[in-house]
Amino acid sequence: GDCLEIAWRLHRLPHKLNTMDIETNTKAAAPYKRTFLRKWGPALLAIFGVLAVNVALLGPRGHKIPQLNEQQLNARRLGEERTKAVLDMDFDPKMDRKLGRGFGSRNLSESEG
Repeated sequence: GDCLEIAWRLHRLPHKLNTMDIETNTKAAAPYKRTFLRKWGPALLAIFGVLAVNVALLGPRGHKIPQLNEQQLNARRLGEERTKAVLDMDFDPKMDRKLGRGFGSRNLSESEG
């Protein structure tokens, strides 16, 4: 019974705020200078965390890195062969200048597409 009476009395109170009820802070707050660790601490923690995971997975000196398998060695060999073939190609400065501007006009005739 007492709780209902208190609730009824609170309900009947006027709900308008008086201007005296609102606090106003006229003094401006001083600018807050963040410390180095507060500013960069999370980033440094993330970097050290990544380094710790890498050391745990690969070993401190990288001794846990697995050897290349046959497919990876074959892909590396083929890439080196293609690179050598391109470097051994004859260089024609005239053709290079001609192709350097593109493959010709974009204004194609009807027969050219």
